[in-house]
Amino acid sequence: MERSKVIDRLDELDRLGASVIVKLLESIFSNEAKVKRLDEEITRTKAVAPYVDKKRERFLTLNNEIQKLDREIGGLNREITSIEAQVHQKNTELTRLTSQYNQAQLSMRREQSAHKVASGVDEIMDKAVPSQSDGWSTPVSCRTRKISWSALQLMRTMMHSFWI
Repeated sequence: MERSKVIDRLDELDRLGASVIVKLLESIFSNEAKVKRLDEEITRTKAVAPYVDKKRERFLTLNNEIQKLDREIGGLNREITSIEAQVHQKNTELTRLTSQYNQAQLSMRREQSAHKVASGVDEIMDKAVPSQSDGWSTPVSCRTRKISWSALQLMRTMMHSFWI
């Protein structure tokens, strides 16, 4: 079959003129040059292919590693968010406890002031009624003790109200 094609091609060439034959030869030489360049490109590509394969494998390895690290970062970000929520909760609790502490300090200072005033009142009562200065706990007449005790309590209450 190929022999018949060659014969047909030669018959065709016999019918053509010299200019057409020259063009055909130029086309053949041009095509042969293109084929040679393509062969050289294929050879170069084949020489580079193992290097490219190694780089592609390295790229895939690095890409897998990056994906793994991205997952770890995501986990760490979730953990950070959780810890931040806990810190916020603890800060809220700390604020509440600090407020309670400050209120307790204020109440304690008031109580200390009231105690000082009450002690001062006791001293004044001891000086005012020296006969009772042995201590307000010794037995005296029931009426005197009630009056003295009521006056003392009234003074303490007044002073306590004043300081609070």
